Amino acid sequence: MSSHLSANVKRAVVSYRPSIWGNCFLSCTPDDEITLAYKWQQAEDLEEVRTELMAAADTFGKFKDENGSFKKCLINDVEGMLGLYEAAHLRGLGEDILDEALAFTTTHL
Repeated sequence: MSSHLSANVKRAVVSYRPSIWGNCFLSCTPDDEITLAYKWQQAEDLEEVRTELMAAADTFGKFKDENGSFKKCLINDVEGMLGLYEAAHLRGLGEDILDEALAFTTTHL
């Protein structure tokens, strides 16, 4: 029965005029050499930024004592506390030390 139906099915055939561009866009992809080079550069840049941020987070560790709290001597350094307060506002998600810095400076300023 299916062969009987397929014999009676008429398919519309369209004959479009050829494009002036031909088929040149059939082989073009967005991942050409320039795009790939740009993607690699972005990945390298992001890795560099991540490394710098991790180093910056380690920098704030020197302001903590052996108990993991911010040193009490920082309380008397108003300019340093303001700098730490401003830096804490530039924190990103998961930067716990800067969350702690914000709480510390907000309490003591």
